[in-house]
Amino acid sequence: MIKRFNILIVFSIFLAACSVLPSQQPAAPVTSAPTRELSPTPTFTITPTQPTPTFTPTPTLIGYKSPTPTPTETATPAITDTPTVIVVTLPTSTPVVEANGFRAITTSSIVFYRGKDCSPASVKFTIQMESKFNAEFVQFFARFVSKTSGAKSEWTSIAMTNSGGGAFEYDLFPEQMRAVDSYIDPWVQFQFVATNGKGVEIARTGIFDKQLSLLACVATETPIPPTPTPTALKP
Repeated sequence: MIKRFNILIVFSIFLAACSVLPSQQPAAPVTSAPTRELSPTPTFTITPTQPTPTFTPTPTLIGYKSPTPTPTETATPAITDTPTVIVVTLPTSTPVVEANGFRAITTSSIVFYRGKDCSPASVKFTIQMESKFNAEFVQFFARFVSKTSGAKSEWTSIAMTNSGGGAFEYDLFPEQMRAVDSYIDPWVQFQFVATNGKGVEIARTGIFDKQLSLLACVATETPIPPTPTPTALKP
């Protein structure tokens, strides 16, 4: 009985050992599968058939204020000045003389005479100034020039009469000019200078030349008809 029990114990221990041995054996090494390297996928570049448009950004103004134009008041003159007319009584072939500020210059004649027996014995000068110049005085200058030698006398200065409204005039007699006895049938050169109320020059003409002559007055004797002699009639 005891033998049979021992045999059972030994057999049990054997069976237990058999069941334990496989679990205590070292595990087989695990071999990992080789890593598969993937080839890079080629990238295809698409070439556009049309050029890609280039956009240029438009600059934007910030804080800019358009200037507002300031209205300018234009003063309307009370009198509209007409173009300058120089010595309208002189021949059309007369050269133009600079006369800025003078609207018109006229003479009553292109010749005058020395002597009371011939007419005209004087020449009247009349000028009209442009209104914007506000001329208060006009000085008249005149001198003789020989028609043969070109010799010139000294200037004679005469203040013209202010007639108002920018008009000035003066009636010139040959006896009022210097060296009148030294010239025979000369030219008379003349010039005008305008000043304001303070005596400051504001306008000046050029010199008018070969446009006015002074002639000598030559008296002519009037023939006296012979007195008829009465004739006796015969019976």
